[in-house]
Amino acid sequence: FFSPLRCKTSLTNHVSQMATPAYCGGRFPVPPAFDFVLLPLKTKKVAVVSIIGSWDSLTCGSTSQLIENFLQKSVFSLPCGKSVIQGFYDCERQLIFLQFRDTEYLLDELLSNAKNSEDILTEWDMERLKYLYYLFLVSHFILIVSYGTNLDPRYVALFKLLNRIRTKLRHSVETLLRTLPLPRYCIAAGRIATPRLLFLFKLPPTISARKLAEVFIF
Repeated sequence: FFSPLRCKTSLTNHVSQMATPAYCGGRFPVPPAFDFVLLPLKTKKVAVVSIIGSWDSLTCGSTSQLIENFLQKSVFSLPCGKSVIQGFYDCERQLIFLQFRDTEYLLDELLSNAKNSEDILTEWDMERLKYLYYLFLVSHFILIVSYGTNLDPRYVALFKLLNRIRTKLRHSVETLLRTLPLPRYCIAAGRIATPRLLFLFKLPPTISARKLAEVFIF
């Protein structure tokens, strides 16, 4: 995969500074306040995997657990401040994991009511939408977690909204990419990477499982 770490850092620095600048054991908020080229590298190329999706309201489990289960260690145990995106850099596998933390709020508060995209762009926090769109600019894979056996229809509205944002920000993103050491095809595409969307459908707990959990949780 072509994804120079220096380019990724430069692009994140142009996102509004909402995160707490820190790097600890591979974990970092976005945007980071350090240069990725200073990190230990096996190669200058990495793969970026982003996760967005619903969290388990029963067990209070978040999508970050998918990353921790894969790595077999707790990498998101420390607080991440006000960061909308939290990340983890796995030097051994040359993987960068990014998790969008506001998906549930976005789906519930923003897309549950019937609104057109222009109303949404006007009423909602544009900065958070830019963070979500950012993942579609730098990721090689985006894992979308949805509960049930079918895709949550609110995601369809979300994808349409992101397409509207892409149109609005196309010129700004293209101008920024021209300042980075990127191949021409990246500039022409208006993104560092073209993500492959992967969908993970999780079945909700059964009624009996919920009742059992309530005994221990509550």
